[in-house]
Amino acid sequence: MNPVIRLFAAWLLPCILLAGTVRAQQAANAAPERHLVTTVTFSHVEKTATVEVELIYPARLSLSLQNEDNRTILRIALNKQLEAGTHTFTFSTRDLKPGSYIVRAQDGSDVHTQRITVR
Repeated sequence: MNPVIRLFAAWLLPCILLAGTVRAQQAANAAPERHLVTTVTFSHVEKTATVEVELIYPARLSLSLQNEDNRTILRIALNKQLEAGTHTFTFSTRDLKPGSYIVRAQDGSDVHTQRITVR
């Protein structure tokens, strides 16, 4: 093998390995831990929606229902202090017009949205 190529390869391989290690460490450090996990269950028969929120840490939670124009039409919980764990909120969809709505859960900067369709 050409000595120049051998020298270049000997220099390049550690650079590639180092760059991969640095990127992996940055990805591990940059991935924010989610504080909020939300599941929405919708019943067309009972005309209700149940929102289950799992908080990893105690937090102040705001939970609302918005129309497609992002206007809040129902405040389910407003800045409510909750302990860590699973919390369930049920609300009626009986008075809602048919269409798509967004359930929005927010804990500080952590926001989770899920779309539901009312028939």
